[in-house]
Amino acid sequence: MSNYIVPMSHSERILSLIYEIREKSNRLITEEMQEHEMEGLAPSHGAILIQLYKKKNVCMKDLADGIKKDKSTITALVNKLVKLGYVERVKSSEDSRITYLRLTEKGLQTEDSFFDISRNVLDKVYRNFETREREELLKMLEKISENL
Repeated sequence: MSNYIVPMSHSERILSLIYEIREKSNRLITEEMQEHEMEGLAPSHGAILIQLYKKKNVCMKDLADGIKKDKSTITALVNKLVKLGYVERVKSSEDSRITYLRLTEKGLQTEDSFFDISRNVLDKVYRNFETREREELLKMLEKISENL
């Protein structure tokens, strides 16, 4: 038996590249967060923080809908944000069954850094891309996502 490695097909390479890009971008985001002294945060918290920057009070259902994940998936992420002091839970004054999430002062202080990090990452991702190429790439990736 030889040690010959069978080259990947184009379709396998595409999935491999998507995974590689995800890993590299997560590493870059993590490094940037450390540089901005955003202790304990992970790239997976980003979508939640964006929703909370946009709306000051968000219930779990709306948060889950906004980031297109189910409530059980985001519960652990939210719990970590609460534990780290970036987010707090607040009961609705109209309906005690509803709990809202909102940024604490510590969470609010991350907004500028968060968007600086996003800009830095996007600048690296799209370096040497023309606008048309960006649009085409987005369309193709959306197709892949819809197919799955």
